Amino acid sequence: MIHNLPGDQQFFPQQQLMVDRVIWFGLTSGSLVIATILQFFVLNKDADPTNVTTPGSGSGDDKFFAINIAVGAICITAAIVVRRFLLSRCAMEDGTIDPVKYSTFNIVAWASLEGGVVVNLVLSCFMLGSLWPYAMPGAACFLVLLMLPPQSRSPCPPIPSARPRPPLTS
Repeated sequence: MIHNLPGDQQFFPQQQLMVDRVIWFGLTSGSLVIATILQFFVLNKDADPTNVTTPGSGSGDDKFFAINIAVGAICITAAIVVRRFLLSRCAMEDGTIDPVKYSTFNIVAWASLEGGVVVNLVLSCFMLGSLWPYAMPGAACFLVLLMLPPQSRSPCPPIPSARPRPPLTS
């Protein structure tokens, strides 16, 4: 139980985990809804299929595809590395983490990944005119987002060093 809330409010880790699951589900389902809307309602279905460009065809679309790949790689790397670093810095001696800090770091990682998904979808749809194959870096961000659901156990192993780590300042 977390006792540092104002007044008589008390917040249990199970409640925090349920809130995290709702946020994670909202982010994942929101990305799917955006992709569905773009695919079925925004993209022009009457376009000539022979006029579709592919990456490496020498068109000007290659730079946008490179931007999609860069955005996907940066978002995935930032989400995983920053989340892992911050969680390892906040781990206590027994390997547990404060539920509020765990929730905060997860939300930051999920937002980074969903940002990569949305940027890739928008670039693919409005700049390139097709989700296939241009949105594949966004799909990679989405798969990583699916692999980072909220967990009820600590993702960090116990700290082996006897030297205490300095706390993060907030």
